[in-house]
Amino acid sequence: MKTALFDANVLLDIHLKRKGAYNSSMAAVAAAKRHGVKTYLSAVSISIIHYIIEKETGRTNAIKILEKIRMLFDIAPVDAKAVDMAIVSDFKDFEDALQYYSAIGVNADCIVTGKKKDYKHSAIPVLAPEEFQVYLNGGI
Repeated sequence: MKTALFDANVLLDIHLKRKGAYNSSMAAVAAAKRHGVKTYLSAVSISIIHYIIEKETGRTNAIKILEKIRMLFDIAPVDAKAVDMAIVSDFKDFEDALQYYSAIGVNADCIVTGKKKDYKHSAIPVLAPEEFQVYLNGGI
């Protein structure tokens, strides 16, 4: 079974209906489920998603969205090893490093993100939502 760690921005694209990104992000999540991919979010992503959605739409809505997300995604832990690796990594953004090492910790086959440039140092494939769909069909 393939596994994929989704970056917080993909879920934010969906739940905030971000123009230009909503359709591809929604299609990527739907494709993952259709293909039986084990989907993860890092523990860091959960707090990011909650914070941004609460700020945009209120606490009640943020909690409802997290409940829906938890039905579709498992949580990849951010443990001491991930933190230690992130500290000494070449990633410019510490949060991206945490997500990356969280993906490594669950043996993810890829990371799905709208910001591929943030994962230049990744040893596993980093795919935009559109690319992820191609990947699932054996194209990448």
